[in-house]
Amino acid sequence: MIGPGALVAVIDDEELYAKATADVVLDARLEPVLISRSAGQFPKVNDLVAEIQRSRCDAVICDHRLSTKGLAQFSGAQFVSQLYRQHVPALLLSTFAAIDADDSIRRYRSEIPFVMKRSDLAPERVLQGLEYCVEELGGRVAPERQPWRTLVRIVDVLPDINRGVVDAILHNWNPDSAVRFPLEVVDNEQIASALQKDFSGELRVFAQVNVGCRDESELFFKDFEFAPEPNVEDLGV
Repeated sequence: MIGPGALVAVIDDEELYAKATADVVLDARLEPVLISRSAGQFPKVNDLVAEIQRSRCDAVICDHRLSTKGLAQFSGAQFVSQLYRQHVPALLLSTFAAIDADDSIRRYRSEIPFVMKRSDLAPERVLQGLEYCVEELGGRVAPERQPWRTLVRIVDVLPDINRGVVDAILHNWNPDSAVRFPLEVVDNEQIASALQKDFSGELRVFAQVNVGCRDESELFFKDFEFAPEPNVEDLGV
């Protein structure tokens, strides 16, 4: 549990945003530790992790876009996912959550328990979000964060400034609306190769997906495997 007086690192490459977030943290009866451009630059994720360890912070609130003003050469999502592996509760904060949800955030979404829009930033939401992270790191995973083996019908693969994105249909999520995720999350080399080199318009795979989530932006994908082709005879065709 994150109690009153806990040290919370506030990471943002925009000095004004960092100070505004720190004020909200203070209103939540927590103690902010600002890490912005005045703290220096962090070329590698582990450089910023070391700064968190040095400052002995109990939790972190991190902006997603850290490279705009040169604070870091990686995204907040990548950093928060690294903290997750080290059991440090961390909220991801973003002004551009709706834009980045399909790609740069979804790349790491399975290891980001809580994403907060900057417009929702408030003391009670900070406390709620940090407690949500603490619960998951303690093994008490909320139903909307639990992954299930799910059929994923990939219908398109598109080039991207990074390594491509995939459009897919999840029939037990919303069969009438495609979901987009970065090709990079496909953690099966054979499937990734098939999508990059031999994609013929449709591919059926299984993946672990948190289909119980409340909003499409919360979906994550991992542990991909090939799905068997449907048996036409069984379909009565």
